Parts: sequence; structure tokens; C-alpha cells
Amino acid sequence: MLKGFANNTKMRIAGCLVKSRKQYYCLSNNGRGPLYGQMCWSAMCQRAPGPGKDTLQLISDIPLLSIIIPFHRNIKDLSQALDSIARQSFRDFEILVVDDASPSALWSRVKELVRDNPRVKLLQTGEHVGAGAARNLGLSHACGMYVHFLDSDDFYRDMGSLASMVEAAQASRADILVFQHEIFDESLGVNFPPGTLEEHYFWEHNSGREPKPFLLKNNPEILLLPAYPWNKLYRKGFLDLTGHLFSPTMVHNDLAMVWKSFLEAERIVLMEKVCVVHRISPDIKHSTNDNSRRRFNLFPVLTEVEEFINGSSEYFFARPWFAKFKVDCLAFGLNSVARRYRREFIRGMPPYLEPAFREQMREVHQYTPAWKVSMIKWIVLKYCPALLPRFSFFYRKLKKAVFFRNVQ
Repeated sequence: MLKGFANNTKMRIAGCLVKSRKQYYCLSNNGRGPLYGQMCWSAMCQRAPGPGKDTLQLISDIPLLSIIIPFHRNIKDLSQALDSIARQSFRDFEILVVDDASPSALWSRVKELVRDNPRVKLLQTGEHVGAGAARNLGLSHACGMYVHFLDSDDFYRDMGSLASMVEAAQASRADILVFQHEIFDESLGVNFPPGTLEEHYFWEHNSGREPKPFLLKNNPEILLLPAYPWNKLYRKGFLDLTGHLFSPTMVHNDLAMVWKSFLEAERIVLMEKVCVVHRISPDIKHSTNDNSRRRFNLFPVLTEVEEFINGSSEYFFARPWFAKFKVDCLAFGLNSVARRYRREFIRGMPPYLEPAFREQMREVHQYTPAWKVSMIKWIVLKYCPALLPRFSFFYRKLKKAVFFRNVQ
């Protein structure tokens, strides 16, 4: 049966194979067969072929790319994100906007915004569950061969972003394609390069590298990059096969998914092109600026990843990298949580601070000069954590001053 479909240029391996009028079974991209439990019918029931409908034509209508956008309240930024998609030269996509319990008035404005766009599917979570659960809902309805998770306040950098992402992923048969991004500071009105020393060093070190697929254990320094979902393009067949989903927490919901998918991917590919612009905003309602007790969600998420790594000896190589990652996350969490919660947050940190951190950093230091910063963070977190917010404040000021000096 597959041979009959293989000659059709529009056939999507890892797309939907029609077994009957009402069943669509997803197939993996590398011939591993049916992805058990993954049914595309729920997302495509309106496309069932009627009398005389050509089944091959139905399959050819399946989009190559699914763009999943979780949305909560920020209608202005969502409009800019959708505009950046509309300007893309690449057109073979569907957009799944997942409303995370926005007020009904705003939801009506969203429906009006996309009313004349047949590429857009509108979904609702029913209650406020966070961006992670909203992305999971969108993923369950996505039918593209590839999936990109775009935050509603982010946007694509130029009209060729999607084309570059999909072409690179197809050419390399990537499970995960990792690309560069920029940061737009809304308060300053300027674009920054990626914010961490690790990111600068990683992309400088890998500049000009041929986009060949690799396993994580052969290039573990990619773990120096922040665990964002929007600077990666995923093959949906890979996500379906592994079953990895975002954590059902309000914040820190992307960490476990990114780490576990990296560990299990057989074909990770790098692309130097900047494709997405990530917006940072002073708005306290922005999830990045959340300073509530939701920051305590970090602890179970770190435990989830640690148990996954310790569950298989083939992942033990990632332990030093995860030890560094934990320190960076704990520092971020302590800096983010409101002052009245800091003592409680500090009491929850000791199980995640590796006693042999110095020895573990010996395996990491050759990949990044910023390992010394992580050592300082570990010492401060372990012995005088109350000083960390002050240390981080001056560190951020220094980075911003260096940036503007270089711009001038």
C-alpha cells in the first residue's frame, strides 16, 4: 500500500495515511511504523472524503508544518505574531491558536482577527492551565509533518524564516532543528543578541558548521542553550513516537520536554540563521515576570528530568550538564520569586545543589568560559543565597552596559 503512495509528490510520510474514511494513522518519518495511539481523525474529521473524493488529494491537502500558538489575554502581541506568519514566503502550514481561558471579549476579538483565514484552527483549554498544557492541546490536533511552538508575544524575524526552517529540517531529516533567535526588549525598543554567555560562545564555536545530524552525546554542549521551545523545529513523528509533552505547570513547563527530547533524539541539527524574535516585556502579567509561588513548580520539573537521566545509563553523560543547568535554573528562580517567598524557596534548594559540583564542572569547562559564573552561582546558592539577587542585578547591568558599548 505504501508503494502506491510513495510516487505522489505531495504524500507526507509522518503525515496521515487513510486506512478508511474515518481513520487516519500517523506514521513515523523513518519507517518505524504506526505510532500507536496517535489518531489524526480528531483534527481532520471535517476533511473526510465524500463520494467521489480522491483520497490522494485529501492527503495532499495535509500541511507540511503546524504552528502552535498558546494565547492568554495578549491580543496585541498575537496580532503581530500572526502578521509575521502572513508575510512568510513559505505557505504550506496550518496555525493552531490555543486560547488558555482568556476573557470572552478577547476571544471574540481573536475569532474576528482570523475569521477569513482558513489556515487557522481555534482551540480552547476551558480553564487557565498554562502555556505547557495549551501547547499539548495544540499538538494533539496538529497534522503537519513538522511542529513549531511560537509564543503569542514572539514573531518571525523575516519572510524567509519558515522556509529556511523547513528546508533545513527536510534536507537533514532532523528530529529536532535548533536555530538562533534574537531578543526584543519592549521597554528599550531594541533587539539584543541571545542573552547568555553560553549562547554567544556556543554559536561562535559552531559557526560555519555543516548542518549534519548528530546525537546529543556527541555534541553535549548544545545543552548550554536555554531550554526554550520556540527556537526549535520538531518532527511530529518523533514527538508522537516518544510521547514527550510539556509539563502541566504554569511556569517552567518547557524544561522537561526540551531535555527529554534532546536525550532521545537520533538526529539533532543546527542552523545558524536567526528565525524568531523573542519579546521581553516589563508587564508583570507576562509569565516570564511571574514572581508568585508558581516559581516553586521548578522543583518537580527538575526532579522529573533528573529521574529521566538516572533511569538509563546511556544518559549518564548528561549529568554534569544537568548539574550546571540546575544551578542556573535555581538562580533564575530565586531572582524571580517575590521577596516574601524567598526563604521558602531557599529551603527547597539543597536537594538540587550537587555536592560534587566542582568536579562536574571539569567536564564542562572546556566548552564554555561561563562555567566560572556557574561556580560563583553554586557557591552563593549554597552558602549565602540571600545575596544572589544583588549579585545578579549588577551582573545584568554589566551585560547591558557591554552591549550598548559594543553597539556604539
